[in-house]
Amino acid sequence: MNKSYIESKLSSNLVKIIFSNARKKTFEYKKVIIKPFLKDGTLFFQFEKFTHTQAFHVNLTQDNAAVEIMTLIESNAFKQMDGFMTDSQWHALFNKKR
Repeated sequence: MNKSYIESKLSSNLVKIIFSNARKKTFEYKKVIIKPFLKDGTLFFQFEKFTHTQAFHVNLTQDNAAVEIMTLIESNAFKQMDGFMTDSQWHALFNKKR
């Protein structure tokens, strides 16, 4: 999965992206949910990162969100990613081998 594909999915048609099924129990986050929202006419993406007992929120622009998503994919921290758009869905499974 490359950055241009991720950027094409980061639009107002996006409902949410979920990274789940953490590969290691020692990884800081158990799940990450990404949702779009408009603020003053600008599209932002809220990253909701869940630990065992807390949730942390970070709001990023489209460019920074694409970089953060690629970082999550390349870190190999999660086994799966699910994306939900207004008109479609996708599901990606990641293995350990690169």
